[in-house]
Amino acid sequence: MTWAVDEVKKQAHEVLTELGLTTTQARVYFSLCQVGISTANAISKESGIARQDIYRVLTELEEMDFVEKTITKPVMFEPVPLEETIDVMMKERAKKSSELQTKTHELVQSFVAKKTRLIAEEPQFVLIPKGRAILQKGKETLRATQDSMDCVTSYKRFLQMMFTISGDIFETLNRGVKFRFILDKPDDTRMQLPKNVEDFRKASSCSIRYISHPPQALIAIYDKREAHIVTSLYPDFNGASMLWSNNPSIVGIIKDYFETIWFNQSEAFESFEENSAQNF
Repeated sequence: MTWAVDEVKKQAHEVLTELGLTTTQARVYFSLCQVGISTANAISKESGIARQDIYRVLTELEEMDFVEKTITKPVMFEPVPLEETIDVMMKERAKKSSELQTKTHELVQSFVAKKTRLIAEEPQFVLIPKGRAILQKGKETLRATQDSMDCVTSYKRFLQMMFTISGDIFETLNRGVKFRFILDKPDDTRMQLPKNVEDFRKASSCSIRYISHPPQALIAIYDKREAHIVTSLYPDFNGASMLWSNNPSIVGIIKDYFETIWFNQSEAFESFEENSAQNF
């Protein structure tokens, strides 16, 4: 039975402290609830709090409106009913939580707005390490693309891209984004293209042109606002890092590079396909 009483006390003290009372305040207040109207001496014995501290703690509880003092001789103390005290503290806690939620929301919005302004006002250059980070950045950029993607890459890297992130590419294609690819011609013109590549090139919003030599720079431009530049000509994603930039000057240079090849040096897929058939 004693064990059960001790457990109730322990639980009561934990609840009251979680609601905002100090450990000492919780012990004194709950002891007063148990014994009812009492003297400071009786409360000290019940709570185990030294008498020299009892008056200080009872004064604190009075100021919180959780204890009432009766001017008698000796002075008596009466607790506000436990359920009323808990209700008051719960409402106060809910109020503080609501205020904190408002403040945190304002903080996040302010931070996001500031970050957005920084991005808008300060063009960026980010060197993305080789490996999976390049794939992840490519996926994120594709998902954010709204109008167009122009890309110069090697045929081998193009096939690897279609094998690795074709799901993201087709999802972007289905949103109406226009794709233009410039590739070097494959060594074997009779080689059958993978089905997903066939499906991709047949899409109305996809155009592929070829150049007779491997590209000297591997680049991609998204919505004419940001560019990816591969830092070396390794045939796979794991062999090189990549520079990302939304600097208008860099994006403009890369865009001009793409357009020059597209209109002056490349050969349409249909023409290449006819030559392939004749060679075959």
